[in-house]
Amino acid sequence: ADLPPPPPPKLPAQARRLPLEEVEKLITQNPDIGILDVRTAEEVVQRGRLPRAKHLDVFREDFVQELGRTGLDPAKPCILY
Repeated sequence: ADLPPPPPPKLPAQARRLPLEEVEKLITQNPDIGILDVRTAEEVVQRGRLPRAKHLDVFREDFVQELGRTGLDPAKPCILY
């Protein structure tokens, strides 16, 4: 099923977009950094997922409520993709 594109992100002031090379460096240098995959289940099956990444489909109606159950620490940096 084709899903509509997600709305443009409203990033908090401390959030920023990073090139893949910087993301790889962050993951390598910070083994405890949070990683959240917000793609659909279909996308994860098609393309795989980063090791250690938690998955939570951004299109879920209960996305915000479930975000708190991922175990990610909101006080620590997190890579979102």
